[in-house]
Amino acid sequence: ISEKSLSLKHMYALALINFLTYIHIKSEYKKLLSTKDLEPLNKANLQALEKMKTEKNSSLIESQEVNNEENIGSSITDTIIKKSSFVERRSTIEMKNTFLERNKPVAGSTSVQVKDGNDHDEIRGEKISWMAAEPSLIQLRGQDYLKTKRKNPSATSLYELVEMDIFHSDEHLTDVGCRFQLPPNDFKDLEHCWRAPDILIISFSLPTSAPKLGRVTTDKKGLIVCGYYQIRKEVRKTLEIVSNARLNDVEKEEALNLLFKDQDSRLLVKGVLLWEKWCATSANDPDMQKRLKFIPRGENLQELKVPSWICRYNGKPLLIKRPGETSFIFSHPDERMMEIDINLHTFPYMFKQAMTYLNDHYFVRMLMTFGFVIEGRSEEELPEVLLGNPMSIRVDPAKLKNIFTILNARDLS
Repeated sequence: ISEKSLSLKHMYALALINFLTYIHIKSEYKKLLSTKDLEPLNKANLQALEKMKTEKNSSLIESQEVNNEENIGSSITDTIIKKSSFVERRSTIEMKNTFLERNKPVAGSTSVQVKDGNDHDEIRGEKISWMAAEPSLIQLRGQDYLKTKRKNPSATSLYELVEMDIFHSDEHLTDVGCRFQLPPNDFKDLEHCWRAPDILIISFSLPTSAPKLGRVTTDKKGLIVCGYYQIRKEVRKTLEIVSNARLNDVEKEEALNLLFKDQDSRLLVKGVLLWEKWCATSANDPDMQKRLKFIPRGENLQELKVPSWICRYNGKPLLIKRPGETSFIFSHPDERMMEIDINLHTFPYMFKQAMTYLNDHYFVRMLMTFGFVIEGRSEEELPEVLLGNPMSIRVDPAKLKNIFTILNARDLS
């Protein structure tokens, strides 16, 4: 066998290996694009894929440098490398993301906002009514709580409730927000160097079927309530100041004094710092994640004559203490979004029994308010500040749509 023949066989073998590599990578990309929960490739993903491409093609590139006269092999190599370039294919993925985003249901499609609690009775049709309630409805730990154990009406919130959805579901669903077209982000084009998101999504699942006494159930049937929040301007400005590495402590204090005109409003800073700490550490620190509190309230329980065994728990905070079971965190830094999911299906029998009873007899006439807060445990973390406006809703179970029907139809607008 001649030397030239060996060289040609070597070239074709390498070309075949490279072509098979391209087919494999293309197949993996198709799997990625076909997933329900498509996420944009981040920098780490791109670097890993580029490294894989480089390693797979390194032998062929070296062969090109030794065998410059083999123009045919060089041509094949150039074509394959160009086709398998993930830098080139990013535009295709971005187009796919844009297409999927436009075909997602619109956040807030299942509900209609009202301006006053009395307006809930005026809503007709197939949508649930909701209102961004005043933060003062919720009682939180005050600045001197450690000494007096006194709670005060919340003065403000870190985020503003801008949209809300409520669904029926036979399954507990997490990372709900990424499945919908989110409201516009007023701060999308502004730089930031902190961990707190511009868009906060909080969803929680309420059970509407109780197990028989003494039995465990895996039934996930119930309601999913999802609130979409946008960061307040003064909170974002506070984060800009406290995260600015170019400012010393004195300069930060001066900037904060200019931002907040009185000492009472300045107390917001403590809530902002605690929230930033929670966002930065809770994913890897279960003890920090366990400080999330869920506060449910019924605003007209006495009027409806709800049983006293339920009323005694009205407005009592619930610590969500089992990460990965009752609480889930999903971070989407590219969208400056974070989602907190709360699963109440695993709560004790009495809680499920109460929710089922309220759903069957009172929800259609009951005005419900839900608040969320990170528990403050030291003077530096008090007073507590609500994460967002309390969401006030009136639920008619007959109007609820199944979330999977909505996601599959993709035609709500």
